[in-house]
Amino acid sequence: MLALDTHSGHRPSEAAPPIQNNGSASVPPCRVMVVDDDEWMRVYLASVLESAGYEVVVVKSGKDALRRLRGGGFDILLTDCMMPEMDGLTLCRRVRAELADNIPYIVMFSVRETREARYVGLRSGADEYILKRVPRSELLAKVNGGRCIQMGMRAPELSDAATKSRQCLDPITDAHDLAYFSQQMPREIRRSRHSQRALSVLSCRLEGLENLARHYGFGLPDEIRRAFVTAVRSHLHNRGDWIARVSEDQFIVVLPSTQFKSSERLARKLHRRFSAIPIITTSGAVRCTVRIDVTACEPTDDVGNWPAGPRWQKD
Repeated sequence: MLALDTHSGHRPSEAAPPIQNNGSASVPPCRVMVVDDDEWMRVYLASVLESAGYEVVVVKSGKDALRRLRGGGFDILLTDCMMPEMDGLTLCRRVRAELADNIPYIVMFSVRETREARYVGLRSGADEYILKRVPRSELLAKVNGGRCIQMGMRAPELSDAATKSRQCLDPITDAHDLAYFSQQMPREIRRSRHSQRALSVLSCRLEGLENLARHYGFGLPDEIRRAFVTAVRSHLHNRGDWIARVSEDQFIVVLPSTQFKSSERLARKLHRRFSAIPIITTSGAVRCTVRIDVTACEPTDDVGNWPAGPRWQKD
């Protein structure tokens, strides 16, 4: 599907291999929004991407792009840097600030090739910065990288356990799984670095489940894990927050745009809840040990050297 602001312009004939969806008809196409005030460039980029199997929508201004992006449904945003009214830099900042968990993978293109221009583009919130005269193969490689990240992040609410596993959901707890964490966490770090926003992470470990399993049965640990995920989600109020199960009894809670003090308060709330209220299971009310470590990256910190926070242990 291709939606154009104009039906005129040159379309190159060079084709590219179509995107594969591993034989699953249920996998939706990758939607790309192309933003450029130059009509020929809009038509050219749309033709290149459509020939490679992408679903493309083109718009001619940053304001129109932001309006359409608010409705969701786009995986990749390919935007020009220099445009009238709202340029690509402003568009990136607005997208990061206003779209929360509906943020597409952002590729910015420009005629400016200096290191400073690239730095400014990435700092504005772009995931990639490329030149307008970049070879077609490199353009598609950059867009395909974004597609791989975005497709790995998709996790529809489906009931089938095997389908959940393929969609990066843990079939036991319905939290995101290790594959999702591995794909998404580097992007969260890039967003934090590029946009100079805080990023906090809670590392939570449930302990003593083996002893509980010996006393109450081996189905009990899964009940406790599900109850823990449900409790954590009840305290997540920002749209971009998420939780992943990264090992048998370890969970990571990711809090974008959350400073250390706020994440520390959340950790204390979770600690108080599990200290005061036993977990209700089919075997009755039980208690387990929960450890929570807090780390946070503030705008003034080096992302590669996050300060460590306090640790709590439920008695």
